Amino acid sequence: MSNKKTFHNMEENREKAGFQKLSPGNFSYLDFILANNRLKPKVHFDLGSKNKAMLKIEETVKYTIGSKVPILITGEIGVGKTYLAKKIHQAEASIESGDLLVIDCKNNETRESDFFKKLFGERNSSFDNIRTIVLKEIAFLDLTSQSYVLRFLQNYSESSSFRVPRLITTSSKDIYELVEKGIFHQDLYYRLYILQLKVPALMERKDDLENILKELLSEMGEEEEFDHLYLKIGKFMEDKTSSFLEHNIESLKKIVKESISGVVSTKKTDGINFSSSSNFSHEGIVHHWLKSIPKDLTMRDIETHIILEVLKNNYGNRTHTARSLGISLRTLRNKINEYLQKGYLVTKPQK
Repeated sequence: MSNKKTFHNMEENREKAGFQKLSPGNFSYLDFILANNRLKPKVHFDLGSKNKAMLKIEETVKYTIGSKVPILITGEIGVGKTYLAKKIHQAEASIESGDLLVIDCKNNETRESDFFKKLFGERNSSFDNIRTIVLKEIAFLDLTSQSYVLRFLQNYSESSSFRVPRLITTSSKDIYELVEKGIFHQDLYYRLYILQLKVPALMERKDDLENILKELLSEMGEEEEFDHLYLKIGKFMEDKTSSFLEHNIESLKKIVKESISGVVSTKKTDGINFSSSSNFSHEGIVHHWLKSIPKDLTMRDIETHIILEVLKNNYGNRTHTARSLGISLRTLRNKINEYLQKGYLVTKPQK
């Protein structure tokens, strides 16, 4: 294949994978993989995404699993850059054992050049147990610290006789702009740029909201909140001018936690009220029922009516209802099952 045709094929494959254009002669290990595309992925790599940009990232990563090619993951704050780095590390576990070392370059202690001198300055025996090193927000390092990272990449190669960790870096800043300003090593930039993965903003990944929200709620043990939150957050994601997800998944986590804890019952985020129970108070409902209780009702009847009324005002959300009544979710479930067996009309969760 001619050099010109090879470059043309590389450009097409890089464009499909979401990369920027290259200048002729600036070939890399990754480019040849994408140009020839004959290698079969060594392991299965699945981010559980439906988004086209994320699927391209999946496809690209598959062909570099098990190699020592450095990776630069870029994207806005909170899009899941570190999450992606950890997923890559996990995918390589079947090929090579070893630990994950995550270093936050924004941390004042790690930004000291001595820290990186000890870590990257010379052959480090501690690397024997480390398979992947993740440098979060590498753009925050000063030039001296950057030089040690550069030396690490220059000295260690695929053919090294000793263990070499794979280096994955992340950045929410435009590193090339920092290079032009003279505050980021150009040589380091080009070595990191070999494989650049850009994670899109959450507002551009509306088709992933369902899976992301389910995973967040599963971690919190609040799966029953899904229908309520998915409906409301999904509607406001349709408004592209909305800034309530300014920090992407990090903002989503905050919204979910606040909604579940009831913090946002008296507060709005960008004009959005996420609490399903913000339009009523438990005390108000109890007071209403106490005033209108027929004399022939038993305490059990009163309890039943109050629980059903609170459930109705919570649009069938059992977690909010249990929290409003001060009872456990299990107790509420048992009560609801009892009411259903007796033929009571029980409000179903809103969808």
